[in-house]
Amino acid sequence: MAQYPSLKKFLDITPQSYPITTAYISVDIRQPSRQNYITELKKLIQYKKRKSYFRELSQIERESVLEDFDKILKYAKEDFNINGKLTSVCFSSSAEGIWETVNFNIPFRTDIEVQPYPYIRLLAGIYSGHRNYAVLLIDRNKARIFESRLGENIEHFHIRENSYEKIKYGGYYGRDERSVERNIRNMVIQHYKRVADEIFNLNRKRDFSWIIIGGRREIMNEFRRYLHEFVIGKILGEMEVDPDAHINDVLDRVKETENVARKKFEEELVRSMKGKLHDNLAVEGLHGVITASRKRAVKTLIFTESFVQKGVFCKKCDYLSIECQDNCPVCGVKLYKTNDIVELLLHRVLRNGGDVEVLDSDTRDFPGIGAILHFPVA
Repeated sequence: MAQYPSLKKFLDITPQSYPITTAYISVDIRQPSRQNYITELKKLIQYKKRKSYFRELSQIERESVLEDFDKILKYAKEDFNINGKLTSVCFSSSAEGIWETVNFNIPFRTDIEVQPYPYIRLLAGIYSGHRNYAVLLIDRNKARIFESRLGENIEHFHIRENSYEKIKYGGYYGRDERSVERNIRNMVIQHYKRVADEIFNLNRKRDFSWIIIGGRREIMNEFRRYLHEFVIGKILGEMEVDPDAHINDVLDRVKETENVARKKFEEELVRSMKGKLHDNLAVEGLHGVITASRKRAVKTLIFTESFVQKGVFCKKCDYLSIECQDNCPVCGVKLYKTNDIVELLLHRVLRNGGDVEVLDSDTRDFPGIGAILHFPVA
C-alpha cells in the first residue's frame, strides 16, 4: 500500500511570495481516453485566465502561473497515468521552483485553481470519502485482516490453525470424546484471542475509521466475546462471507457494506458534535467556526462536501470573515475576496493541529459546517 502524506503535509509546499497552481487530473473511467482529460484541462486553464484573480496579478506573477499551466499540460500529456493511477494532484509555483505530484487510484474530477496557497479542499474530500477501514474475516481455525485506504487494499494478517484440524480429524489417541472436544474448544478460544489481539494492535497502529467483520453468523457472534471494547465500538458492519473467498470477491461484498458503514460513521460524528454543544465544546455554523478557529480551539472541523461560502481574507494576519469589507479590521491592510472561505478554514485548522472531516452528503439537522473544540469559546 502506498504511503500517502497527511493533509497537513500539503501545507509545507505553500510558496513564500508567488501564487501556486493546483491541478487535479483524473481519468473518467466511463471514457478513459487521454484526450478527454487534456481537453477538460485546457478549458479550465482558459477559464482561469479570465478570472479576476489572475488578471490582478503582477506581470511576474502571471508569468509564473503561465509557466505552471504549461508544466501541468506537459505532465498530463506525457507522464500522467503511466503508472495506472486514476487521479494525479499537481502543485506548481514556477517562480519558487515548486513542483510536487501525488497519485491516487481513485477516480475523481479534473479541476485547477490558482491562489496564494495549495488548493486542498478536494484532497480533504478524497481523504474523507475513502477513509481507512479494516475488514476482518473470521472462522474457527483461520482469519484474515485487510485494510482499505484511498482506493488500495492490503492484507495485514492471515492465519490458518492446522493443529485444530489435526485434533478434529485424528483425535488424541487414548482420550475420550469429551476430552477431544475440550481440546478443540480451547484451541478455538486461543485462536479467537490471537486474532482479537491482532486487530486491537493493528487498530492502535493504523487508527481505522471503522471495522467490518465477515464470516458465518454464529462464528462472528462467538468471536465478539473476545474483542476489546474499543474495537467493538468501531465495528460498523457485518457480512456473511466465506473466509477463504478471493480478496476481489470479498471486496465486492465489502462495497455493499461500506456505504452503510460510512453513513453510520458520519452520523455518529455529527451526533458526537451535537452532544458537545451543551458544554460549549462544539459549535455549529460558519460564524462560530471562524471565531473558534481564530482562537485555535478547533479539534475537528466538519463540513459537508456541498457547503460553500464566499468571504474575505487578510494575507498579512490571517483574518477571515464572511462580511463584505475592504480593509482588515485587525491590521488595516487590503482584504482579498475568496469564493470559498472553507478552503481558508481548512488551512487554519490544519496549521493549528486540528483534523478535518468532510461529510459525503448533507446530514439532517446539520447546518453544513461545525466543529468539535479543544476547549470552550466564549
